[in-house]
Amino acid sequence: MCVCLYKPAGAKMPSLRVLTACHRANPDGMGFCTPTAVYHTLNFFDFVDALAKVSQADPCIIHFRWATHGSVKLSNCHPFVMGRVKFAHNGVLPIDSIKDMTDSEIALRGIIYPAIKQHGFESPEADRIITKIAGSSRFAIMVGTKVELIGRWALRGGVYYSNLNWLYRLRA
Repeated sequence: MCVCLYKPAGAKMPSLRVLTACHRANPDGMGFCTPTAVYHTLNFFDFVDALAKVSQADPCIIHFRWATHGSVKLSNCHPFVMGRVKFAHNGVLPIDSIKDMTDSEIALRGIIYPAIKQHGFESPEADRIITKIAGSSRFAIMVGTKVELIGRWALRGGVYYSNLNWLYRLRA
């Protein structure tokens, strides 16, 4: 299962030890977004170098992928972007893969982005539609500097985690 992290504006970035554990547990690609940047890679060292350039002042969504829908390739790394909407997902959605896309990208293109475009980000109508498709999954959605987390998240050291399954990968 993937893991998403949300570092709010002003919070410190997770340690290299935590990032390494997240990657070891979810080795199929990684990415992050801030209000002004989106980055994807299949190389952990490139990822760490790019993430180190993110300002502590910026909110940041980070994603480590465990491939369930869609092959292991750069275009299947989260976060996905449509218009001003940036989206990362942890879980499995009841969606069949189309053209080797992930269930996450299909949900963004077909349900999440249209709901936000029609009703507005953080509107009750969009939230209802997005929460329904999420089910037991966890979503992180960024529009500008605003971030909405959907589902159950764990807060550790000022950073939100979509799950803590990576903890078993921590090494002393």
